[in-house]
Amino acid sequence: TFTALAVVRAADSSTPHPHEGKLEPFRHGAPNDLTAAEKASVDAGNPVQKTVQFDEGVGARAVAVFHVDAPPDVVWSCITDIRQYPRMVPGVAETSVYGTSKTRSGGQHTLVKYTLALLGYRMTYFLDIWYEPKQNSMTFRMDYTRLSDLDDTIGYWHVEPTDTGSRVTYSAALILRGWWPKPVVNMLLSTS
Repeated sequence: TFTALAVVRAADSSTPHPHEGKLEPFRHGAPNDLTAAEKASVDAGNPVQKTVQFDEGVGARAVAVFHVDAPPDVVWSCITDIRQYPRMVPGVAETSVYGTSKTRSGGQHTLVKYTLALLGYRMTYFLDIWYEPKQNSMTFRMDYTRLSDLDDTIGYWHVEPTDTGSRVTYSAALILRGWWPKPVVNMLLSTS
């Protein structure tokens, strides 16, 4: 049996990215309100998911809101355990933290190299992550001081308590270089 693996070899930690962001970064804080029907769906245990392909270029924006039967501190301990993503998140082959610091508000700033292996494609990108527990949110964008295989990506997590656990909002957007199969784009949005 012969298995082909497509490899993108553009990522380089010693070369800056060719731009400093094409996508508008997310802000910390509460997410946009859900419609009454969407909130009822999430509260009933049914996730709300939306994906919108970009008209220009290859990329998309996605949002998912779902209920977790665990308190926010447990949910955050999983989301922020980036070193364990290869074990917890399908498609994440490797993570390597190359910088951490505390924020002025007591949060955590983390720089991470991600390597993904998705449907025969392998890519590496560098993220700049800001976790702000006082705002119940975490945002990320690319670390533009390093060259990534992705053209751009941004993302957002928000976790709020409910009577029976936590309501989790995850949103991400990405722009790819060149053409990629839609299943790879969809998987990238779920692992960014």
